[in-house]
Amino acid sequence: MRREPVYESDIAEINMTPFVDIVLVILVIFMVTATFVTQGKIPLNLPQATNAENHKDDQKPITLSLSETGELYYG
Repeated sequence: MRREPVYESDIAEINMTPFVDIVLVILVIFMVTATFVTQGKIPLNLPQATNAENHKDDQKPITLSLSETGELYYG
């Protein structure tokens, strides 16, 4: 099996355009998130729970199993 000689013009070069695009997008993301870090907390209006005391955790959990053949088992 005979190979062709390799010339310098035949060597493939890495395309830098996608790399530069990704780096610029990451830079913009860091610049936007850095403003939140320097300003402090982001104000949030979270709803308050009204009936958290009535929640019962003493119920038995439900167990479901699925076999390899697709059969569903309860309990």
